[in-house]
Amino acid sequence: MNSSNRRTATALLVAAVFFMENLDATVITTALPAMAAQFGTAPAHLSVGVSAYLVALTVFIPVSLLTAEIPRWLVAALLFFSGMARSMQFTALNTIGFADVPQARMRDASTLFSVLQQMNAGMGIAVGALALSIAARAQVARLKRADKPQ
Repeated sequence: MNSSNRRTATALLVAAVFFMENLDATVITTALPAMAAQFGTAPAHLSVGVSAYLVALTVFIPVSLLTAEIPRWLVAALLFFSGMARSMQFTALNTIGFADVPQARMRDASTLFSVLQQMNAGMGIAVGALALSIAARAQVARLKRADKPQ
């Protein structure tokens, strides 16, 4: 694939991803009152989660398009804003998740949630390290095959 076709394909991919994000936001926003009624809460409680979800999508889409040619300062900026979005999303999900927990049970709920969050972070790091290790071995094997004379 030449450079022009690759740029066209990338532009089409980005356009499709943004279209799906806008469609997703429209569907979720339209269904928000029905979802709130189903959960037995006010739509305002769910709107915080939707906002955090949309901010996270806005950050993760550019991060998913990173390549080796991207300048390091831009990667650092994207990772910084991605971390901010994840923090906002975490806060919003905590607000929604603990909204209906009685004060007497809050300690147990937050302890369980913290344990699950730490397990999730640890597993994420382990799975990421495993994926990088597998990818590195596959790349080495591919380079060895390419260096062999035909």
